[in-house]
Amino acid sequence: MANLSVIASLPLNTSQLQAKELEDDGYHTGEDAHTLCGFEAKAKPETILNDWHQAEETQPLPTKAASKGYGTVPSISESKQASVKPHYPRNSERWLRRAHHSVSPQNPALTLLLDLDETSFVAFEFQYQLKAFLAKNTRFTEESAITCPHKGETVLFFIAVDAKALRAVSKFQQRGHKVAIVTAGCYLFDAVANLFSSYGVTLSEDLYFNRSHLPHLNKAKFINEKLMAKNDCLLIDDLEENRPQKAFFSLADQHHFPLHRKHFAAKGKMTAE
Repeated sequence: MANLSVIASLPLNTSQLQAKELEDDGYHTGEDAHTLCGFEAKAKPETILNDWHQAEETQPLPTKAASKGYGTVPSISESKQASVKPHYPRNSERWLRRAHHSVSPQNPALTLLLDLDETSFVAFEFQYQLKAFLAKNTRFTEESAITCPHKGETVLFFIAVDAKALRAVSKFQQRGHKVAIVTAGCYLFDAVANLFSSYGVTLSEDLYFNRSHLPHLNKAKFINEKLMAKNDCLLIDDLEENRPQKAFFSLADQHHFPLHRKHFAAKGKMTAE
């Protein structure tokens, strides 16, 4: 069951790592924006957030020749030519149903806003804590590890991953949809991208937002005010208080990950929504 091969690929001397208390993944408003997580915060390239702010009400229908790169925001028009209003879902249930269909003129690309802690994996300071957790009947079953900056040091955390959930995210991405990470944690892009790639998920740094991008804003306000997400986006998160007003929301818990619920995978022709 155990799979700790990921540790061997980490550029760390684990004998020098010191156990640190895992910080809460909740709201963060107290630290200076330039010294978040004990490291100097790197500002998001202005062009990325400007793209979110320039989101238009209309977008052209997808074509076979259209780019399927994951580094762009789906609500931005890719052409200056004539466009039509996209037919996006009206609620979270329909969004999840649409997520199981490939991108097409009838099904414009969706963007999954995905949380990390307690949603994609759970993290522990000590390995014995991980072992005790794995004895419980939850959806987080695969052992792994991830590094995270903590007060100026790089610390190794032991994690339990929901492998089925990340494979469901991979299938969602293979259908032409997009994945953005939005976390209040300090996890750096490279560490998370390496972990997700082992489950078939390709992350883009342009669509990766951690605590350094959320200074003085909670997650819901960040999604509403900075990303300007709309009904092409859905956040999967374990905290109800992170529910955004301008994007759909689906709650995850230790036994349930919304994207791989079987009744959303029904085959057949989509009806008008």
